[in-house]
Amino acid sequence: MAIIRVYIFILVLICNPGLTSAASLIYSEDFEDQDIDQPSVGSISVVRSIGPLINCTNGVDYVVDEPGRDESNGSFLSLQLVDNLSAECWLWWPYSTQWPTNQMYVSFWARYPHFTSTDAHENIKLFYPHWDGVDSYVAYDLSSEDVMYHSEKSNGEYVSTGNWLTVPNQTDGNWHHYEFYLDIEQGISSFTYDGSVVWDQNWGPGTWTTPWDLYYITIGMIDAEEQGDFTRQFDDIEIWDGLPGDTPTNHGGGSFSGMGNRR
Repeated sequence: MAIIRVYIFILVLICNPGLTSAASLIYSEDFEDQDIDQPSVGSISVVRSIGPLINCTNGVDYVVDEPGRDESNGSFLSLQLVDNLSAECWLWWPYSTQWPTNQMYVSFWARYPHFTSTDAHENIKLFYPHWDGVDSYVAYDLSSEDVMYHSEKSNGEYVSTGNWLTVPNQTDGNWHHYEFYLDIEQGISSFTYDGSVVWDQNWGPGTWTTPWDLYYITIGMIDAEEQGDFTRQFDDIEIWDGLPGDTPTNHGGGSFSGMGNRR
């Protein structure tokens, strides 16, 4: 019986090569200490501007001591300056080296305490990582309360564009859970919102180039249209080098909602 179990285990590993390597938590931030922790590679800054990046000032442009999800001790909240409505700040992580794997899973919670629509397509970027310099990316942009615009590029060419995703009640003032997964070796791209899979594509190997020369990761990003009228809050950020739930040992870091069996 023991021999049979060994054979079955080997067969499972052959059919599921991802089970042989555990995903690692690369960065997490819950703002409980009312500060922004720094990663082991690169550094995270709070910036704004559509043109040259401008460093934001804690207490003026943003705070990290705002009660967070479930009334936790802290969270990141952008502040709205009356004389500069486009001054909304976001978290920018220039990684600028090779990512440890060809996969990435990003999870965070976000809410808009204040939001007034100013355009039919707001184009407020939420998650916008770049690699191969700025030639490859995935873009998730809040278009309206219930719609997100999405596009993807590889080495300067569109993989997919013109995607209008249904993401209900984004700006209702409540906390919502955003999860993003990329496997650039296999060409997999997924997005889950509040536990429901919204975008799930397998473009196949060769869509993006490996190894993964990552330029930067963003949590939030610019309002790429006219001056917006909103504030935005983030909490419980996690960035992994794979899906924590696709290994025999669940590390407990992410719920993955609809992504737990992505492979």
